[in-house]
Amino acid sequence: MTAEDRASHITTAVLSGTGYGGVELLRLLRAHPAFALVEVTARSGQGQRVCEVFPQLPDVTVALSERVERAELVFVALPDHAAVAVVPQLLADGRRVVDLSAGFRLRDPALYPEW
Repeated sequence: MTAEDRASHITTAVLSGTGYGGVELLRLLRAHPAFALVEVTARSGQGQRVCEVFPQLPDVTVALSERVERAELVFVALPDHAAVAVVPQLLADGRRVVDLSAGFRLRDPALYPEW
């Protein structure tokens, strides 16, 4: 994707792109007409391209990184407790967030054991 193409799309990141949910997001986002995938984070493999880690995604050439720096929209594919720790800062940084975890689904944290 060229710089011109990115300018007409929503710059997007997947936080924790190497877990099950993250890989599914990558599969869906790679050809979506509205999004430009610019960042994918992972705990390991920084610097490797996604297609090197997941050969089934040969057209995802974004390198794995440690943090989100350029994306305006961030899909969070972290476990519940980890999402609760990072989502507030992403929002404070002015990013839009789609969180796949259950970390924010209930207003009262005491209800999580029940559900």
